[in-house]
Amino acid sequence: MDYIREIAEKIKNNSSLTTFGEVESPIEWRLFNHIEKYKKEGVKLIPQYPVSTISGNFRIDFVLKNEIRVIGIECDGEEFHTKDKDDWYDEWRDTLIMVQSDVKNIYRVKGKDIFQNINDLIYFIGKSEPEIFDSTIDKIESLIHKGTLKNNRLDVIDRKGIIYETNDDYGDKVQRLIQIKKRNLENDFDPFYRKYLLYSLIYPNVQIPELIEIFCENHFSEEELIDKYNEIYPENRIEK
Repeated sequence: MDYIREIAEKIKNNSSLTTFGEVESPIEWRLFNHIEKYKKEGVKLIPQYPVSTISGNFRIDFVLKNEIRVIGIECDGEEFHTKDKDDWYDEWRDTLIMVQSDVKNIYRVKGKDIFQNINDLIYFIGKSEPEIFDSTIDKIESLIHKGTLKNNRLDVIDRKGIIYETNDDYGDKVQRLIQIKKRNLENDFDPFYRKYLLYSLIYPNVQIPELIEIFCENHFSEEELIDKYNEIYPENRIEK
């Protein structure tokens, strides 16, 4: 089903954002300053990075890019991400961004962890992105570094985030959770991601909240969506 991605990659929204923004909040400044300390020389750190998609224009809180790699980092405040539909919106949005821009990995981190566990966040993202972050990342005083990761792997993230064991002040083993999501199309492009793209293609320039309502009301199968797409775009027909 990679051809659905290939089609979406060629189609852009009619309007576009062209200017970068500025760091907007205290949690973003805190994250910005820590990233700046550990990114490799030559890596650009860009706040409020504009992306145009078929379902609207978006800004990514931070993008880090060099000649070979582009990643995005989003700061999720608790007050804005407490409902299932918020997560659904983010997943749909991230899918469109990764398909229709040069950003291929997106990390979502919680505001509380930026304040309380910033070293853990930077350590995890830095170890996951060696093309972007300097080797000095190993010198970070990270609880993850000192603790024991679930499955002993940095590339395995529980649905809720990073789970690891460490010792509390009394020497007892305890589990800690860092809420972080990592999205990558190569690993995560499942039937739901394909459906997001098909809905966006069938209803171009419709915003994601309205697309979610259409999704909930109709429950089209992937085959039905492909049929609808083929009716609209016979010149780029998808063979099932």
